[in-house]
Amino acid sequence: MKIDIGNQCVHCRQDTSFGSGRFVNRYPAEIFDEENGITLDGYCCDVCEQEYINSLDKEEKARYLEEEWLTACLNEPLIKFINKLALVLERLSI
Repeated sequence: MKIDIGNQCVHCRQDTSFGSGRFVNRYPAEIFDEENGITLDGYCCDVCEQEYINSLDKEEKARYLEEEWLTACLNEPLIKFINKLALVLERLSI
């Protein structure tokens, strides 16, 4: 079951609507609530995003930020193509 929580952050449940102080840098997000078996649909605020990034070790952080950059700059089919191309080149030792 999916529940739309509107402008609330899916992590901290703070309001992210315009004028809340958490509107800038928010992004649409979903999170699965295992305890209740539901998917919450809302936003992720920048405060929660930064807390998550800061909790990662150096390698995880680099991988996460690279993936975020690719997702922001490229569309998903192109990312899949690039990943497949990288695997092919790796196998060919190019």
